[in-house]
Amino acid sequence: MTYRIARGFSLFESLICLSVLSIVASLAIPAFGGMLQRNRQQLAIQQLRETVNFARAAAINGSGSVSICHAPAGDCDSSNLWSVTTRVFRDWDRDGLQSAEEPTLLTSQLPDGLHWRWNNFRTLPHLTFLNSGVTNALNGSFILCQGTEPRARLVLNKAGRIEVTNLRTTDRCA
Repeated sequence: MTYRIARGFSLFESLICLSVLSIVASLAIPAFGGMLQRNRQQLAIQQLRETVNFARAAAINGSGSVSICHAPAGDCDSSNLWSVTTRVFRDWDRDGLQSAEEPTLLTSQLPDGLHWRWNNFRTLPHLTFLNSGVTNALNGSFILCQGTEPRARLVLNKAGRIEVTNLRTTDRCA
């Protein structure tokens, strides 16, 4: 019976392998970070579309006005910069502010580091759908922002439909 002597790796071979591995990792990590950021942006876009579609459907099916507002501390805020929490509620008096008798239908959270800038033709900080599904002349656009950089644009038409469009040079986040 013959025995083979098993040889291990030399120190030089191990160093070469670790060097190649570190070069590959240094190239892959930034690409992976960019992919994660794009996924977070796509999540925010999909979440806003679902929230708007839910509010519109709730207004039509519930035969009453439904509003969406920015509610970072639990109550609707008067800002057109929407971050952290968005609230959908039955808005009986159509004022865009949730009172005690107006029930919350949905709350949603934005991913960290992103916010929406809501621009509409009446410069109101909320979005209201009437029981017919229209926006009561609150059509406008949502700009997805990361810090001060615009990343995406969603347009809401008067009929209450929302769609992703290309960013314009005039879109701002501040």
